Amino acid sequence: MEMWTLGLQDHFTKVKELAITFKYIDPTYIIRVVPSNASGGVYYTLLTVSVVHGAMAGYIGHQLYKSSCQQKTNLYTLYDQTRRAAGIFCQ
Repeated sequence: MEMWTLGLQDHFTKVKELAITFKYIDPTYIIRVVPSNASGGVYYTLLTVSVVHGAMAGYIGHQLYKSSCQQKTNLYTLYDQTRRAAGIFCQ
């Protein structure tokens, strides 16, 4: 992680001539709906890993759904498609 941040920091300071600072936020602490238990902690960890992989793959403006407990697959949908399906339209 440190080598990756140093490479980015060098890029922005030399090429873009911008001063930047990095802050690491552990994504497993961001998503909480109910108090966690052991299985909830594992689920949210896997969910955050999937979200990060989706973002790194370019899925920006998407939501991540777990399709079913039996299939154990994730589904990325666009925000706009989700709003249209729910009858919520952007102004």
